[in-house]
Amino acid sequence: MPRFFITPEQIRENRITLSGPDALHAARVLRMRTGDPVVFSDGRAYEYHARITDIKDDRMAAEILSRVENRTEPEIRIVLCQALPKGDKMDFIIQKAVELGVHAVLPVITCRTIPDIKDKGLKKAERWARISAEAAKQCGRGILPIVEVPVAFCGLLYRFGEAFSRGARGIMPWEMETGVKLSDTLKKLDAEKVRSLWVFIGPEGGIAPGEAEDAKAAGFLPVTMGRRILRTETAAIAALSSILCLYGEF
Repeated sequence: MPRFFITPEQIRENRITLSGPDALHAARVLRMRTGDPVVFSDGRAYEYHARITDIKDDRMAAEILSRVENRTEPEIRIVLCQALPKGDKMDFIIQKAVELGVHAVLPVITCRTIPDIKDKGLKKAERWARISAEAAKQCGRGILPIVEVPVAFCGLLYRFGEAFSRGARGIMPWEMETGVKLSDTLKKLDAEKVRSLWVFIGPEGGIAPGEAEDAKAAGFLPVTMGRRILRTETAAIAALSSILCLYGEF
């Protein structure tokens, strides 16, 4: 069933209005008509099952039939701190991370980051937000995962420091770590009832030793993901899948 994200302001008593690109997509691409069922999500883990009462090119009105709690969100909140990769790999990473259940994505510029985004950060973030929204609709998410504007490595450490003080913990898959397995660290974090986890994934070329030391000093726990060196996009998806599996999602 088609799904759209809305804000509380779009809800009036038992009616919901949708306008702009989403309404246009519903009318022209999905060819939805009066009487068709539709689902709206408020981005706060509640969804509204409704029936279309009026639809034109750029505007839709629907009658609310029921409100239910969306139960698709993982118990653990994961923030993916992804060093910017080359090409369009970030598009793929964001799409799959949202499908898997991340709460937010924080793109990071490290000393080994190859793409030179300079003044393109805001435009990139807007594109990534659209990818996140489409993925969230497709997989039935209860929230709209946030994709931040890219930050420098020092910005990552500052943001994580604030989260750490509120109980969040962090892991850092790193090819130079050979003694501590990801699975063992996750079991310890689960036993400690950690429910907010930051995952720092390095760029092509890996995390520089100096940055790895700074990340460890900030509280990120270095882990190994096996004897094989993974591409950055593979490492991100593998780490997220492992976390969600251990926390009982799969």
